[in-house]
Amino acid sequence: MLGVAALLAHLVVTVPPQSAGVVAGASWFAIGTGTVLLLTALAQEGYGYGIFVLAIGIGAVVAQKVTHFDDRIHAPQPLFGIVVASLVGVGATAVSFTNDGDDAIVRLPFFAVASLVADIFVDFGSGWDDLMNVSTAFFAAASVGTVAVIFSAEGFPDVESLADHYGSRLLLTAGVGAGVAAVLITIVASFDLPSFVEVLLISTAVLGGYLIVPFLSFLLLYSLVGRETWEAVSGAVLVEAIGSKPGLSAIGALVAGLAVVASLVMAFFGGLTGWLAIVLQAGALGAAVVAVRWGMRALTELVFVIRSGARPGRIARVLDELRRSDPVFRLLPGAGKS
Repeated sequence: MLGVAALLAHLVVTVPPQSAGVVAGASWFAIGTGTVLLLTALAQEGYGYGIFVLAIGIGAVVAQKVTHFDDRIHAPQPLFGIVVASLVGVGATAVSFTNDGDDAIVRLPFFAVASLVADIFVDFGSGWDDLMNVSTAFFAAASVGTVAVIFSAEGFPDVESLADHYGSRLLLTAGVGAGVAAVLITIVASFDLPSFVEVLLISTAVLGGYLIVPFLSFLLLYSLVGRETWEAVSGAVLVEAIGSKPGLSAIGALVAGLAVVASLVMAFFGGLTGWLAIVLQAGALGAAVVAVRWGMRALTELVFVIRSGARPGRIARVLDELRRSDPVFRLLPGAGKS
């Protein structure tokens, strides 16, 4: 506060020329000292020392916007911007995951929104806006992945249900895939890349986003089977169901669905015209028919296999509970001798 007040006073009050440099230097020294003390206090209050890296990165971005100092030092673009954006990313990630990552669910979306708002309202110049797009996508992807990891690490291992066991891993896969898709799509939209690189990144992004589908399919299967039946399923029954013909049909339906999405994306967004687009659309239509037919049949058969495998276990559990009840125990042969 003292340094800022001195700078403002320097603008209002006439300072002798021989003292102007000393006043300005002392003001900036006070501001720097106060900033270090403030960051140290924040680091000790739960934000971690990664906040220093974050402050350096943000300071470099602001300084570039105000002074364009990279032109004076002849820093190569976009390498200089990538270094500064990396500092911001590393610092923000370190701040988010302090205290065992308990606050990451709140802090990562905050950084994503801050990056998006800054990119909308501030023109950082050529190259920098593209890096802000990547920054927004990175924090958004990290938010999705972090939620999946926390659910997997804290929620599911405490429950012995096989539904939770498999569901947690599918949730984690869906979160990571969606995050990768967000980053790759933003890179393709932000930078001018060779055609083969765009095709490669778009294909990978489609695969990443499509990983949400197995998780949704699992939720549908779980709802059709029912929670009570899932709790009675043994590990051997589920493994056998996954490796059976219905399980293989379900995997085939998922692969056919991926072919549908990939073909449509390449046909509509790949700039294809003529016979190649027609071939892709026809292939997508055929794959869609296969996916729906195999998927419906596999889902029905999987529900039947899982319910059939769980029924003996449920009956045995009910009989065991009945056997242990006192009225029934008195009727068992030899009960009066015990």
